[in-house]
This record gives sequence, C-alpha cells and structure tokens, in this order.
Amino acid sequence: MTTQFWLRTVTATLTAGFVAAGSLGAAALAHADVLDDLAGQYDTGSSGGQVSKLIHSVIKLRAQGYGPSKGNLADIQTAMDHRPNEMPLIKALQSTIAFQQRNQSRMNATPQSPVVIGGTPGGLPPGILPNTGGSSITMGGGR
Repeated sequence: MTTQFWLRTVTATLTAGFVAAGSLGAAALAHADVLDDLAGQYDTGSSGGQVSKLIHSVIKLRAQGYGPSKGNLADIQTAMDHRPNEMPLIKALQSTIAFQQRNQSRMNATPQSPVVIGGTPGGLPPGILPNTGGSSITMGGGR
C-alpha cells in the first residue's frame, strides 16, 4: 500500500463519518423544529383554540429551560400525521406539558434540611462523646 492510497482511504472514511454525524445533527435539529413548525401553524394569538394554547405553553416552558423529551417530540410528530383529527395532538401536547412541569417542579423544589439524629447539633445520640468512639454512660454499679 502506498502512502497516497492510505491517505485517500483515511480521508474518505473521515469525510463519510463527518457527513453521517452532520446528518444526525440535522435530524435532531429538524426533530426539535417540530415545535416551532407547530407553533407557526397554530399561532393565532390569545384567542386561539385548545391546540394553540397548549403549544404556547409548551414553547413557553421550553424557553424557560424545561424542554420536552425526545419521546414527547416523537409523539407530537406522530400526532401531527393524524390531522385533521386533533385529539392525538392534544394528548401529546398535554403529556409534554406534564413532563415539562414535572421537571420544573423538580428544579424549583427546596432542598430539605439534613436529618439530625438524637436531636443534638452534632447529630450524635445523647451520651455519645464525639471523636472518641465511646460513650459517657457508666455501666454496672460504678460508684
């Protein structure tokens, strides 16, 4: 094998890899654009119907950082194929909002304070001395 042949083979392999990676990225981007396309189709302002209001909520939550899952996006895409019947789309959007709101609740949950065992500030039960491994409880009739 010559060096030129080897270089052409490596270059062709890398190029094919980059093209495949780019098409995967484009597919993911196109999949995410489903929401934007849907919002454009149903954007009728505040007087919109149920689908319009649901997609508005999904977009608003996504803008706040609570995006839909890949499964939610797939369900929305599948539901769009069933139009003019909007019930599958309504269910998919409601499911997406529920997912986004769960994530929002998890992110906004206040951390719980740590459990104190024995009610002492150090967390040790009464009678246990810290850093000694022992206790101050006398055993037997130690007078």
